[in-house]
Amino acid sequence: MRVKKGKSVLFVVNNPDVYKSSNDSTFVIFGEAKIEGDAANNALSENIGDLNEIPDLVPATEEKATGAEEGDSEGVSAEHIQLVVDQTSCTRAQAVAALKETKGDVVNAIMKLTVV
Repeated sequence: MRVKKGKSVLFVVNNPDVYKSSNDSTFVIFGEAKIEGDAANNALSENIGDLNEIPDLVPATEEKATGAEEGDSEGVSAEHIQLVVDQTSCTRAQAVAALKETKGDVVNAIMKLTVV
């Protein structure tokens, strides 16, 4: 069975189980749908465009930390800093700054870094 979606996408279901509703002209199809090779390649090549136009996810230049350097972690537990870094994927400096702003409260520091 073949199902066409749009102009260029073609789904193929080999060995489908097809059921028809007794009250309507509705069909239910069970089976593994695969995108036909040529149609898939054409659809992908149309949607990809120019790869040079894709923006970088990480800026090329490294941003300076906002007031929290390696030596500024006084009064903050190293375990708490590592926990915040692990949970938020932020830098050590950002974790230290958030922990200082929240007076060492790990949960609020994580929330501060993750909630937009």
